[in-house]
Amino acid sequence: GLCDGATAAALYGPTDSRITAQILLNPWAHTESGNARAYLWYYYPRRILQLDFWQSLFTGKVRVIESLLDLLKKASRTLGWWTPANSAQSGPYLERMLQALKNFEGKVLCVTSQNDITAVEFKNLLASGAEWRKVGKRMKLIDLAGADHTLSDEEDLSLFITATTDWLSASRSSETYQPESESS
Repeated sequence: GLCDGATAAALYGPTDSRITAQILLNPWAHTESGNARAYLWYYYPRRILQLDFWQSLFTGKVRVIESLLDLLKKASRTLGWWTPANSAQSGPYLERMLQALKNFEGKVLCVTSQNDITAVEFKNLLASGAEWRKVGKRMKLIDLAGADHTLSDEEDLSLFITATTDWLSASRSSETYQPESESS
């Protein structure tokens, strides 16, 4: 599954014994603070190194005050100084996803795109605490360099397909294949 579909698959996986493996692409793990952290440490540093940002800034196309306020808001969320009133810091779905991934007995391939805030949020989540790190160690993690959220570049999609088929082949070869008996 991709994004929220990946999260839904992760949540459902341990409830169905027929599911022996999962492939998750850029799982959705959004929180206000997680999103703010991803922007502060991933997006903004990359953005200020881009020529078009500076061209936009010097030609007046950047709303400087709004941008600075957004930066301050994200910094305060990351540091825990401010939380929107309607925001749960760690949504119940993240707790459920953690439990589901811990309880899933099959294999998990998690593929993330390098150029994707959603993927950055999930990778940050995997590094956020002992339980998430433990879950991350049980997964095969692949980060697709240069890829965007939906693998819109043909080469990125091809790399994803190759990585997925290689992982599936390796997973199957390490298991004993037992076809279901045919009904007579």
